[in-house]
Amino acid sequence: MKSKENIPLIIGIALPILMIVFVAASIYLPRLFAEPPQYDFLYSSGDNYRLDYDYEVVDGRLMKIYNHTDRSAIDLDLLEDEREIRFYVHDVEDDESRKISFEEAGDLILDDSEKSPDGYEVKRGGGGGMFGPSNYNNVYISGHGLSRELDLEYGINNYYRDFTFIAWITE
Repeated sequence: MKSKENIPLIIGIALPILMIVFVAASIYLPRLFAEPPQYDFLYSSGDNYRLDYDYEVVDGRLMKIYNHTDRSAIDLDLLEDEREIRFYVHDVEDDESRKISFEEAGDLILDDSEKSPDGYEVKRGGGGGMFGPSNYNNVYISGHGLSRELDLEYGINNYYRDFTFIAWITE
């Protein structure tokens, strides 16, 4: 008779423990079974807002596209170095970036899709949900149930606006 009286106590203790195990498993198990990201990506760092041109991927290649907007209200007395755009290739396996020239970036075969061919995307933190990224200043690679903060290089300004994802490197 005593064992039937203990059922609510056993359930009351076991249920929170099972919930903790379930939450921990839902966070850590996808990381164990997901394929790591395979595609490196190209990004830029610099003050894109003061330039008379944009960088775009056209037919898989990086191009400098001149725009015809009125820049007369912009203070162009800034140092040239502050307006310079720097290009970086980020190696997702080693989580390292290396600076390259525009010419080198132009030789890469690129895919400017939001998601890489293997299903990952690069995004800022802030809207990742209860267990996702939470710092908008940081950049994450996420997909297949996992999210990892990236260690990126930045230009002179070195703050969150200084990062622009360009494209995935497919070859």
